[in-house]
Amino acid sequence: MPSSIFSFDLPRAFARLPARRHAWHALLLAGFAGVYAGALDLINRVSGGGPPVSIRTLAVEALSDKTEVIFLGNSVVEAAIDAPRYPLPVMALPMANGNYEVDEIVLRSQLDRLPGLKTVVMQLDTTCLGWDRLGITIDFSAFAELGVPIENIPRAAWWRARQKLVDHPWVRPLLFGERITPRALIWDRRHASSRLPPEPGYSRLTGTLLEKDRIRYFTKDPVTMVRIDPAIVGRNEAAAARIADLLRGRGVQLVFLRYPTRGGYNFFGSPEWKAVLDGFIARLPALTGGSARVINLADDPAFQTSDFRDTIHLNERGAAVLASRLAPLLRESAAPSPPP
Repeated sequence: MPSSIFSFDLPRAFARLPARRHAWHALLLAGFAGVYAGALDLINRVSGGGPPVSIRTLAVEALSDKTEVIFLGNSVVEAAIDAPRYPLPVMALPMANGNYEVDEIVLRSQLDRLPGLKTVVMQLDTTCLGWDRLGITIDFSAFAELGVPIENIPRAAWWRARQKLVDHPWVRPLLFGERITPRALIWDRRHASSRLPPEPGYSRLTGTLLEKDRIRYFTKDPVTMVRIDPAIVGRNEAAAARIADLLRGRGVQLVFLRYPTRGGYNFFGSPEWKAVLDGFIARLPALTGGSARVINLADDPAFQTSDFRDTIHLNERGAAVLASRLAPLLRESAAPSPPP
């Protein structure tokens, strides 16, 4: 006798039922789904303080007319910038796999809320030039978390209609994020995720990846910079130039920051990796009208291997070192330039 696991008797019996019975089953299923979704939302609102939030939503909520510095970039910025460690009002608005096109969208969405803004710090890295965040992304919930209106995202009308449904406050909590998370613990979790053992400081997974399998892995990964598309680089350079124009008109200083790295970071890149970044740096004066400043901490000796969770993402200790190194440089950058 065949196992009931592989029996098709029940589906066949269901298929033979009258259409009216099918309709009743569909109604029962829809009713169950509605009750289940409502129960989850109720748990959210009663036990979790409302729909789930992320580090990005909390950062946007913390913006005010007193905010003087904002940091833009990808996951490197999210790991490296711990706002309470800075002696001046700063906030980071990063997005994983972000690039300069993303930075422009986020900045334009929040700039009017920041009358006291003095400095914008953008990540200076090949990834910000070569990644196509808008092209490879299916879900744009991270934009919603950063307060970006749907109209500011350059996508087709059908996509905007779908995303408006996904981002509805009753729908998004059911699709994304953990459902019972007290808001105060979000910041604590950010720190806990970066607490790693001392030397060599890398997590076991990432360390093994970079030391043994990095070439095989990164060659297959379409997101990394093994192959560089000049068209994407051109789009991101144009976005950086528009950002410089926008900030110059508002009297806000633009700073490009090379974050600390370890030596293995450039190993997996193609020969174009360094050339793309060097070319962008050489063109920065022309692209920004000479208004941007560059701070290079890539090889800063103040950072030890134990300050990193991998070759480019800092851990909690590394974020503290960065704050101590960067705070005086930011005060200097925010100071008005002397007259010629």
